[in-house]
Amino acid sequence: MKIFPETTNSLKKLLNFIVTRNLNGEKLKIPCIHGIKVGVGNEKWMSEVLEKLTKITKGNVFWDVGANLGQSLVKLKTVDDPWAYVGFEPNPTCVFYLHDLVNKNLFSDTTILPVGLHIEDTLLQLETYGDDADPLGSIVCNFRESLTIHEKNGFPCSHIPHCLSLLSLKKLISLKLMQKVPNLMFCPHWNLLFKWTDLTF
Repeated sequence: MKIFPETTNSLKKLLNFIVTRNLNGEKLKIPCIHGIKVGVGNEKWMSEVLEKLTKITKGNVFWDVGANLGQSLVKLKTVDDPWAYVGFEPNPTCVFYLHDLVNKNLFSDTTILPVGLHIEDTLLQLETYGDDADPLGSIVCNFRESLTIHEKNGFPCSHIPHCLSLLSLKKLISLKLMQKVPNLMFCPHWNLLFKWTDLTF
């Protein structure tokens, strides 16, 4: 099939199937849905960071702000499955994929919230530059000026204190922020996150 890469790529966008991959010594079922799948071979440094994080912190809940297709999720669950995972992802295509990924692998204590984090409950616009699951998508208008905007879609954002009260949190969490999250350092509720977080990266 490598002889005809264009034909192969076209078929992948038409077919839905599952492949098996090994990550951190664990077997993973990777859904391939209309050409969309989570990559497990990239960001090997992340597995090393998560392995150290689970050993040096007293936390047991991991917040993933900008979960995309579950790149951090699969690494966390293959490093230390008992850790609870909360993924925030406003892109509906990614949310659908994340639920399928979780169900196929029977990940325990995993919550996917189809919202972005913000300083208030509101609706914002997500700009994407590639396919429906584009990891470069941003809520900042023209954030990537060198790229052509493929699509704009509205999505809900949740007030940070509402998320804290909604989720049954244990005392400490670890938090991963994607670079596309704008100006959260100036958020008036940032201190709430630090109150509940022992490590942010």
